Amino acid sequence: MLAPVLACLLLIQAVPAFAGGTDKFPGAILSILQPDDAVPPDAVKLKEISLSGNSYGQDCAYYELLLKAKELAAEAGANILKIKAKAPHSRSQRCDRIEVAFYQSADPRKAEQSFRWHSARQLNWDDFKGPVRAGSGARTAAETSCGIAVETSLVVNSGIARVFVFNTFDKRGSWVRAGKDLPGVLEHEQGHWDICELYTRRMQARFDEQQITGATLNRKVNEIYNEVSREYIERQEQYEQDTQHGMVAEQQQHWTRLIAGELQQK
Repeated sequence: MLAPVLACLLLIQAVPAFAGGTDKFPGAILSILQPDDAVPPDAVKLKEISLSGNSYGQDCAYYELLLKAKELAAEAGANILKIKAKAPHSRSQRCDRIEVAFYQSADPRKAEQSFRWHSARQLNWDDFKGPVRAGSGARTAAETSCGIAVETSLVVNSGIARVFVFNTFDKRGSWVRAGKDLPGVLEHEQGHWDICELYTRRMQARFDEQQITGATLNRKVNEIYNEVSREYIERQEQYEQDTQHGMVAEQQQHWTRLIAGELQQK
């Protein structure tokens, strides 16, 4: 049951494509479709709305608007949220703006290309849609492609900056070799994805501890990102070394329990 040396890659994006569920709304695991993603043929449109924020307060950033859209989608009974269009803030428009549509489908996950970590959603082999990465080596059974991204927002009337941290699992970049789609391999890949969530939370906590202003925003983002990313990579490498890429069953079970315990901590 082999996995790559570093199966979960750390990414940071200036303009992220926020995707998937959030434990802020634990009962609502929505499939998020980006503008270029096709809606499933059986999907029934429930509602279409446009959202923009308060230019002098909160709920102004794309991340916040999408969280609000997810809440409204859950209230509408939707299991797909399709982002139809998004417009970033500008001098004439102080807040980001998004247009979204809510759908109901029998198989909402089939059309999505990415999603966010959620406690109620475990990985399955259908999430590994990508081709085997060139140069991965014949002994590599599977690879998880996930990333940590940040978005920032400045509250105009206070000068206080807010930083939002989230993660994304990329289905098109994740893959499994033919004949290696085994339960033990999947458990190992789930561990990589769970570690990504742990360090997403850790990065968010570090930002929350800081009083960040517009003047210190770039410096603080770089400092905290670099600090946590180093810790994250070290943890992923330790996981690989201790479990020998999932081949040492006793160590794999130990790490599975360890990670689960850390995820339970608030």
